[in-house]
Amino acid sequence: MDRRLGTNEEFREFVANCHARGQKVIVDGVFNHVGRDFFAFKDLQANRENARYKDWFCDVNFWGNNEYNDGFFLRQLGRLQPAGQAEPAQPRGAELPL
Repeated sequence: MDRRLGTNEEFREFVANCHARGQKVIVDGVFNHVGRDFFAFKDLQANRENARYKDWFCDVNFWGNNEYNDGFFLRQLGRLQPAGQAEPAQPRGAELPL
């Protein structure tokens, strides 16, 4: 839970209150993207071809550039590459136990 939205305990209470009223709660998130401040992306920026985490990212082109002038191009900024997969996993809906 993002702390800007409250604590985990507050979220559990919110969900319990919704369930008590017969309401279902759907939690949506993006788990295969990262921001520019993510440690692995910072490593990619700093170390380029020698980055420890370069294989975490899809289609890194060190001979291109992007709108942020990083000196490399990604098919999609910060999209993570699941281990052992040729293509990133497609998002799927899931019910999370709360």
